[in-house]
Amino acid sequence: MKRHLIVIYVSIIVLLLAGRTAWQNCMWELLSSVSSAAIIMAVIIIGWRVIRMRPEAGDEILLKGELLATTRMVLIVICIGALIAGLGDTFGRHVFGCR
Repeated sequence: MKRHLIVIYVSIIVLLLAGRTAWQNCMWELLSSVSSAAIIMAVIIIGWRVIRMRPEAGDEILLKGELLATTRMVLIVICIGALIAGLGDTFGRHVFGCR
Protein backbone atom coordinates (compact mmCIF):
# COMPACT_ATOMS: atom_id res chain seq x y z
CA MET A 1 0.00 0.00 0.00
CA LYS A 2 2.93 2.35 0.64
CA ARG A 3 4.01 1.91 -2.97
CA HIS A 4 0.58 3.09 -4.17
CA LEU A 5 0.73 6.23 -2.06
CA ILE A 6 4.28 7.03 -3.10
CA VAL A 7 3.38 6.69 -6.79
CA ILE A 8 0.28 8.84 -6.38
CA TYR A 9 2.13 11.59 -4.48
CA VAL A 10 5.05 11.66 -6.90
CA SER A 11 2.69 11.74 -9.89
CA ILE A 12 0.69 14.62 -8.41
CA ILE A 13 3.84 16.61 -7.65
CA VAL A 14 5.25 16.03 -11.15
CA LEU A 15 1.94 17.00 -12.76
CA LEU A 16 1.73 20.16 -10.64
CA LEU A 17 5.25 21.16 -11.63
CA ALA A 18 4.49 20.46 -15.29
CA GLY A 19 1.26 22.45 -14.99
CA ARG A 20 3.08 25.41 -13.49
CA THR A 21 5.72 25.32 -16.23
CA ALA A 22 3.02 24.98 -18.89
CA TRP A 23 1.14 27.94 -17.42
CA GLN A 24 4.25 30.15 -17.28
CA ASN A 25 5.41 29.35 -20.83
CA CYS A 26 1.97 28.78 -22.38
CA MET A 27 3.04 25.28 -23.51
CA TRP A 28 0.10 23.13 -22.45
CA GLU A 29 1.29 20.27 -24.65
CA LEU A 30 3.98 19.70 -22.01
CA LEU A 31 1.29 18.62 -19.54
CA SER A 32 0.06 15.95 -21.95
CA SER A 33 3.56 14.61 -22.50
CA VAL A 34 4.40 14.49 -18.80
CA SER A 35 1.10 12.82 -17.92
CA SER A 36 1.74 10.13 -20.53
CA ALA A 37 5.12 9.40 -18.96
CA ALA A 38 3.50 9.38 -15.50
CA ILE A 39 0.94 6.81 -16.68
CA ILE A 40 3.65 4.49 -17.96
CA MET A 41 5.77 4.73 -14.82
CA ALA A 42 2.80 4.33 -12.47
CA VAL A 43 1.52 1.25 -14.27
CA ILE A 44 4.96 -0.35 -14.27
CA ILE A 45 5.61 0.39 -10.59
CA ILE A 46 2.16 -0.46 -9.23
CA GLY A 47 1.41 -3.39 -11.50
CA TRP A 48 4.81 -5.07 -11.47
CA ARG A 49 3.44 -8.23 -9.80
CA VAL A 50 0.68 -8.49 -12.39
CA ILE A 51 3.13 -7.90 -15.25
CA ARG A 52 5.48 -10.63 -13.94
CA MET A 53 2.80 -13.32 -13.68
CA ARG A 54 3.06 -16.07 -16.29
CA PRO A 55 0.00 -18.25 -16.51
CA GLU A 56 0.36 -21.61 -18.17
CA ALA A 57 -1.91 -22.59 -21.03
CA GLY A 58 -5.38 -23.17 -19.66
CA ASP A 59 -4.65 -21.63 -16.23
CA GLU A 60 -7.00 -19.09 -14.74
CA ILE A 61 -5.83 -16.12 -12.71
CA LEU A 62 -8.01 -15.19 -9.78
CA LEU A 63 -7.56 -11.68 -8.51
CA LYS A 64 -8.05 -11.47 -4.78
CA GLY A 65 -6.59 -9.61 -1.86
CA GLU A 66 -3.60 -7.42 -2.56
CA LEU A 67 -3.42 -8.41 -6.23
CA LEU A 68 -6.99 -7.25 -6.78
CA ALA A 69 -6.24 -3.92 -5.07
CA THR A 70 -3.12 -3.49 -7.22
CA THR A 71 -5.00 -4.23 -10.43
CA ARG A 72 -7.78 -1.86 -9.45
CA MET A 73 -5.25 0.92 -8.73
CA VAL A 74 -3.54 0.35 -12.10
CA LEU A 75 -6.87 0.71 -13.90
CA ILE A 76 -7.69 3.92 -12.01
CA VAL A 77 -4.26 5.39 -12.82
CA ILE A 78 -4.69 4.51 -16.50
CA CYS A 79 -8.12 6.15 -16.67
CA ILE A 80 -7.13 9.35 -14.88
CA GLY A 81 -3.83 9.62 -16.73
CA ALA A 82 -5.46 9.08 -20.12
CA LEU A 83 -7.98 11.80 -19.32
CA ILE A 84 -5.20 14.24 -18.39
CA ALA A 85 -3.08 13.26 -21.39
CA GLY A 86 -5.98 13.61 -23.80
CA LEU A 87 -7.62 16.76 -22.48
CA GLY A 88 -4.84 18.40 -20.43
CA ASP A 89 -3.75 20.92 -23.04
CA THR A 90 -7.29 21.92 -24.04
CA PHE A 91 -8.56 22.09 -20.46
CA GLY A 92 -5.51 23.98 -19.23
CA ARG A 93 -5.58 26.50 -22.05
CA HIS A 94 -9.28 27.35 -21.61
CA VAL A 95 -9.54 27.22 -17.83
CA PHE A 96 -6.17 28.51 -16.64
CA GLY A 97 -4.99 30.45 -19.68
CA CYS A 98 -1.39 31.65 -19.80
CA ARG A 99 0.69 33.92 -17.67
